[in-house]
Amino acid sequence: VGREQLRAVGTESTEASEEIWAEYPRIVADYIRVLSHAAARGAMANYALHERLRQLQCFLARNRLLLDQETHAALAKLGLCC
Repeated sequence: VGREQLRAVGTESTEASEEIWAEYPRIVADYIRVLSHAAARGAMANYALHERLRQLQCFLARNRLLLDQETHAALAKLGLCC
């Protein structure tokens, strides 16, 4: 099990939370690119990839994070591969 976790918004001070919140779309986009790369190379077991995608989708739903079109398309494509 990986050690990476996305922290729930609201667990820091207001100022820090706003700064972190502003970075989340980029962080999520980078994470999706890493998962896509691992999937394309067969570097991650399908069940592990599926679990990480499920966790990411739950995080996105809970925090109502809006993704840009490119990131959304990459997430959708990744979801179709596993």
